[in-house]
Amino acid sequence: MAFSVLLLGHVITDYLLQPEVLVRAKRLSSRRLFFQPYTLIHVMIFLAVTLILGAVEAILDWRFVLATLSVTILHYFIDYWKNLKKQQTAAIFLLDFLFHIISIVVTCYASGLWDMPASWDALISAVKTSTLPINQLTQVNYLVIFFVLLIWGTGNFVSFVVAAKGPPRSPESLEKAAKVSRRNAHIGYMERLLILLFILQEAYIAIVLLLLFKALVRFEQLKDRDYAEYFIYGSMLSFTCGMLFATLYRYFYLYL
Repeated sequence: MAFSVLLLGHVITDYLLQPEVLVRAKRLSSRRLFFQPYTLIHVMIFLAVTLILGAVEAILDWRFVLATLSVTILHYFIDYWKNLKKQQTAAIFLLDFLFHIISIVVTCYASGLWDMPASWDALISAVKTSTLPINQLTQVNYLVIFFVLLIWGTGNFVSFVVAAKGPPRSPESLEKAAKVSRRNAHIGYMERLLILLFILQEAYIAIVLLLLFKALVRFEQLKDRDYAEYFIYGSMLSFTCGMLFATLYRYFYLYL
């Protein structure tokens, strides 16, 4: 359970409680100071959120507090490394997420809080036989993590991947472009939720109709070749991520 709480605290802090203004401040401060005050604010939010989750789920003992403090320190240095990068790419995004997962796993294992099968073979066997040691509260944690990653995490990943594919923008249109970007992000959130629902209902033709509807709405803009490539690239990536998450959901929540 400790792993799920720490991971839930991470995704809530990184994707729901980290506004764009804080992200920009973290990057700008990294250029001037060895110490990053805004990164410290971010990890303190993570610490508070995770301890509150631990208290709510009645696992707030000394080992969990120690593990949370350790993950908080590691979280700071991982984000510190990321903020030093001049360009935030999809590879940096994935490495950052991977480093956070590894830090949580290693900390839980070292603190004696790792309640999953110790070996890879035992873990695979437990998945196949539906005997994973996961109680109902932990299942709820993983379900919340799943939806946060599906909606916001995947949205961030898609935006990093397609950032360099967008059509050129003049300085006068930057503010308008930012508003359009926010609207596109919200469309992406609903899009991936619809894909999940369609796959769970086995309404596969509806996924095709959804893509056709997007193309019809943007018909005039698609006459611009640069925009068309940007649109197709981003849509296909968003659809792929949505279908991947839906497949994982069907397997782990419907068949186990």
